Amino acid sequence: MWFTEDAWSPIFLFGGLGVIVAFVAIAQQKMKLMIVALLLGISCGAIYAIEQRIVTDAEQVELQIYELADDFQRDDLPAVLSHFSTQNKTLLGVATAAVSMADIEEDYRITDLWVKTKAENTLAESHFRANVTATVVGFGNVGRQPTRWKVDWRKEAGEWKIIEVTRLSVIGDDEMGILDKQR
Repeated sequence: MWFTEDAWSPIFLFGGLGVIVAFVAIAQQKMKLMIVALLLGISCGAIYAIEQRIVTDAEQVELQIYELADDFQRDDLPAVLSHFSTQNKTLLGVATAAVSMADIEEDYRITDLWVKTKAENTLAESHFRANVTATVVGFGNVGRQPTRWKVDWRKEAGEWKIIEVTRLSVIGDDEMGILDKQR
């Protein structure tokens, strides 16, 4: 686990210190300080490289959201269902119905995404907006539709699985049915 939320905070800190030390080294013409400044600069690159290799639980859930959106867009029902816990049969049925009822264009966008882990990284709550152009059985092309979702996750056998899905009103925190028309 990384010691800060992202790598940019320590990179900016070490980079800023490196610039300050470099100015002092130039002003005082001290080679030892210039070496310290160089080491601080190198540490910025090392921090970035290390951070790219560390994937936190929240980042894993975030990746799952993007994969789920891609799978849904491709109408790949087995792949979509693989993101859900097998313990919630009702939710599996709703996901199956959603995939069979809606065709999503490739121009979808996931925005306003955040993930919060809890219970010692065994549970997670995610929130995101999905803006899609869709064709829905019985309605035809419904155009560009903004949606907002709260999805709860649980780590099962080392993998993050969806245990609850709540569709939220685009404005406000009112809950709505997953397949309801936007209010």
